[in-house]
Amino acid sequence: MDTPTFPVIDFSDFENRFEIIAKEILEACHHAGFFCIIHHQGPTSAQFNRIFEMGEKFFQQPIEEKIPFGRTQIRSQGGYVSLTPEELNGESIIYNLNKSEAFDVLPPFGNQELPNAFLENKQELDTFYKDMHSTVTMILEALSFALKIPANPESGANDYLSSRHRYEDSFHTNFFHIQRYPASSKQAKTTNTKQYHCISNNNSNDNIAKKEVIHTAHADNSTITLLSQKDVAGLQVEIDGNWVNVPIIQDAILVNVGDTLHWWTRGYLKAVNHRVLADPELKYKDRYSSGYFINPKSDTLLAGIPSPFIPSKTPFIEDMTTGKELTFEEYITEKFKRMPYKLGND
Repeated sequence: MDTPTFPVIDFSDFENRFEIIAKEILEACHHAGFFCIIHHQGPTSAQFNRIFEMGEKFFQQPIEEKIPFGRTQIRSQGGYVSLTPEELNGESIIYNLNKSEAFDVLPPFGNQELPNAFLENKQELDTFYKDMHSTVTMILEALSFALKIPANPESGANDYLSSRHRYEDSFHTNFFHIQRYPASSKQAKTTNTKQYHCISNNNSNDNIAKKEVIHTAHADNSTITLLSQKDVAGLQVEIDGNWVNVPIIQDAILVNVGDTLHWWTRGYLKAVNHRVLADPELKYKDRYSSGYFINPKSDTLLAGIPSPFIPSKTPFIEDMTTGKELTFEEYITEKFKRMPYKLGND
């Protein structure tokens, strides 16, 4: 197994070691933008395994059983993203050019229609979702403390960031994403030449041979993302100009800074590119991964964090407006305009 060269942070005895852990989180977010947490209080490996079992049960169905849950609009949330071009009631559903299929689960208090693979295990799913958000809250409160943001004068809590990501307010912004990369011996050939909604994170600077890359280099749009891999490795993170392999670490959760937090902190906390390469095991075994994407409330102004660490100048993001303070809704709308999607016959 590869030895990770990205930060690994021990969350054991979190309350008593809070200041040490907070400092380590800040350093990791500032320098690497990606880190791994162990001995955390979040979901157990058994919980993750159950989620992957639900995903496998759904993905292994015939495509006809998955299409009814397909997403037909880029900005819609929740539902199935297909591996190949498909239609639902005459509309093209979104498909993924990164050799994978996915299903996005919204928070449990939403009204999402779930397939049986998830619906019949909804209580487990809801508990998992809440445990993931609790982990996010711990990370955000540690960041608020380490950034020297003044504590809440009423409660004394370090909740400047976490209060803008409350669990009960998150329906329109957060989602849990489970993804399947089929073994290369199973991958279907796309013969349909119609144009459909496509999801792609193509990066023109990625010079790796296309046959080796199954998810192209990208940074997430989120505040932060919690990631997990199952069975088959392949994730790489770009740190200081080098691609670093991320092994599968038992009972660990991977954490990365998203573009939203990068923008909000004026580049002080770093969103970095990551990608997935075809591990040799992928020839015979499907690869599964999951991600919990956490975002602020839509009306949150992505400016004005009262921290002595935050620069005043907005970071450079290609084609993004830098002369105006944006809410999260305005920011993500700008980001979506610049994503390499194809819409219908455009």
